Amino acid sequence: MGQLLVISGVPASGKSCYCRWLADQDWVHINHDRVNLSTRPIDQVWWSLVTSGRAAAFVQVVADGPQDVALEFGFPLGLLPQVRQLKGAGAQHWWFDANHQAARQAFIARNEQAIRLRQFEQFVAVEAFDNYIGEIGAHEHEIRALFAPKIIETLKPDGTRMPLEEIHRQILAGSRL
Repeated sequence: MGQLLVISGVPASGKSCYCRWLADQDWVHINHDRVNLSTRPIDQVWWSLVTSGRAAAFVQVVADGPQDVALEFGFPLGLLPQVRQLKGAGAQHWWFDANHQAARQAFIARNEQAIRLRQFEQFVAVEAFDNYIGEIGAHEHEIRALFAPKIIETLKPDGTRMPLEEIHRQILAGSRL
């Protein structure tokens, strides 16, 4: 029986790092930003089920499957109904929070690293970060109400990041996993 863990939050808060860490622990990692017709079948199943309003069916697909799934769902506000559906269907959904200025600096550093490594597909304009943070700020009360008590501050104002093992320990302590 598979478990589903959905991770949303502030950009550069460590969502991808944590989900990749879980993948190293034999979880399937699905990144909603990267789902397209060339990705794995499980990614396409998720995309078609969740975006068509059948999030409960996706939760059931995972529950009936052999592997645990970490869904990195960044939290575009246009998909807020799907977030509610995932939570309503029983998905363990966590919010990774961060000081916005520290997250912006981490975001810029990530872009600079992508350029140095010639991983241009990983580059995202800082304006996208600023727009996303603006949307998060405008909906902060709604986000807090939706995710409480499953909010973890993963990136501190001084730029230090919580170790992945500590994030996992907190998630295990607060989840039904």
